[in-house]
Amino acid sequence: MTEPGVGKSRLFFEFKAKHHSDWMVLEAYSVSHGKANAYPPLLDLLHIVFKIVSDDGARTRREKVNGKVLTLDRKLEDALPYLLGLLG
Repeated sequence: MTEPGVGKSRLFFEFKAKHHSDWMVLEAYSVSHGKANAYPPLLDLLHIVFKIVSDDGARTRREKVNGKVLTLDRKLEDALPYLLGLLG
């Protein structure tokens, strides 16, 4: 952690603006200080990565997660139950 005002946000803004490559840059916003649950930013990122929308049922979410994870690398198959559990 660093002090407010040292330029963390500006540094990330400049990084995003100047790096137009094949990288996938994901962005989430942190929760306010004092919040007990740290998962909302992670859940937001996972919804973006897996293209999950609020209308998706459990089966659709499972298909999207399975398809994306197994396309990336079959070795990640062991992580599927944890991701699906986290996403509900």
